[in-house]
Amino acid sequence: MVDVARAIVKYLENEGVEYIFGLPGAQTCPLYDALYDSHIKNILVRHEQCAAYMADAYAKLTGKPGLCLATTGPGATNLVTGVYLSFTDSTPTIFITGQNATSVLDKGWMQECDHLSLFKPITKWNTTLLEPSRVNETFHKIFRVAQEGRPGPVHVDIPINVFQAEAGQQTQGLDARYHRPQGKPCADPAVITRIAALLLAAQRPVMLVGGGTIYTTNPATAEIIELAELLALPVAMTFNGFGAIPTGHPLCLGRVGMHALPWANEHLYEADLILALGCKFSSTGTNNYKAINKETKIVQVDIDPDRIGKNYPVEVGVVGDVRSTLQALIAVLKREAIDNSVREQFVESIKTSKQKWEAAWAPIATSDQIPIKPQRLIHELSKFFVRDTIYTGDSGNIHYWPTYEGSFGPKTWINSGAAAPMGYALPAAIACKLVKPEQNVVAIIGDGGFAMTCQELATAVQHENPIIVIIMNNNSLGYIQHFQKVAFKERYSGSLFKNPDFALMAQAFGCYGERVSEPGAIRPALQRAYEATRNGQPAVLDVIIDPDEMLPGFVELYS
Repeated sequence: MVDVARAIVKYLENEGVEYIFGLPGAQTCPLYDALYDSHIKNILVRHEQCAAYMADAYAKLTGKPGLCLATTGPGATNLVTGVYLSFTDSTPTIFITGQNATSVLDKGWMQECDHLSLFKPITKWNTTLLEPSRVNETFHKIFRVAQEGRPGPVHVDIPINVFQAEAGQQTQGLDARYHRPQGKPCADPAVITRIAALLLAAQRPVMLVGGGTIYTTNPATAEIIELAELLALPVAMTFNGFGAIPTGHPLCLGRVGMHALPWANEHLYEADLILALGCKFSSTGTNNYKAINKETKIVQVDIDPDRIGKNYPVEVGVVGDVRSTLQALIAVLKREAIDNSVREQFVESIKTSKQKWEAAWAPIATSDQIPIKPQRLIHELSKFFVRDTIYTGDSGNIHYWPTYEGSFGPKTWINSGAAAPMGYALPAAIACKLVKPEQNVVAIIGDGGFAMTCQELATAVQHENPIIVIIMNNNSLGYIQHFQKVAFKERYSGSLFKNPDFALMAQAFGCYGERVSEPGAIRPALQRAYEATRNGQPAVLDVIIDPDEMLPGFVELYS
């Protein structure tokens, strides 16, 4: 008979799991021992929080659940920020924690912790496996809950003696097909017909797409482009929806919301109809609820009924899968006589605004000022990595700068989302490079964020994971410093610090490391970093940027 740990590994193998991200402890050693004989790759991290970030990034990039493993007590508590991130971003992730033996629970045993209470508010389902015969049954539900409906994190706690117990005869078989729903929910045909009529009647419609169109088991990116081209329909993207339509597409309005380019928000405000797909109308996506006119009609499609009409009243609210709904909508529209002449005038006005912005952006994007302008760094990155590149983003100013220029498409911008924890970009890049070894993977991170997770450079080196890390180094918590400048009369408290030499630190880890302090040195440094990765070595560029350069709209937002 096999024990529970080996029964779990067998289930995970049958499910097609490729990687488990984690750090072992005594209570999880039985499962690690079972993984020793498995083809599942165990990615050993230096901190459990980074394992959670890797699982989140893996899920965002692949659409499949990311798995994470941690021991009891501090191992589990270190996961919390990453679990919270997956919960806010609706990312399908699975967290397995080890627990003390059932015979000593609630007796003050070393590292004792109530994991269920810890994870309850930030998971879709949260359980303890106590019955060895229910391994398959429990994991069927874990994978089902993580992926179906609004995706999200699931947590299972397993005591060490349960790991070691004989699994016995299972209550359910391994085949998941008998324990999963078939098909995707879609709107009633009459509702689809009504939405089609609203779109055809609108003169200035805008499609607003969120993370629910990308980070799902059924991404709708192809349907978004097809509908946009069918109706001459501009597409605006929330932060999590960024890349749902390629940024170079003529109907791409760009990212809207907080610190978006002003013209993008202005055209969203001008819309007479918004078709909102998989977005929650958060403060970030709506510029603190200022980017949408209260007179604008809204059609909202979301898999989660709680989101319908939550922040804005809707003309039509659809609880359903975005892709299935768009497929039905496109089929109805193709039977109609479509006149796009009025909508094309709106599209032309958007093109004119974009051209004016590009002309205004160009001088600062090519500036030779020292310290380096963030715009110049982003410009150089966009010119060097013109294709086949996945970017991972971080918090604060780094949350936004990379989105102003460059070529982004579906799942080429993997970011720290609504939770926006610092330090996400580096471990996320490691996960992305595992999945897409043939593509360039570039982590863009601030000096504050890098200091939080830089230990994972050791993970990248150990697993021969040649990512490129770009540190936007302003010797401060830039976003907070700017906030204090605008809202607190330049009374800087706790936002300025002195950094070590990050390039030397990277070299000590075994990476290529270089400090860049002049604009003209950016491109040659990128070439050297790229060549290092071609030889299998991770690379870190510590770029010294202007600490005073603020994001667009910063003063207006916080003054």
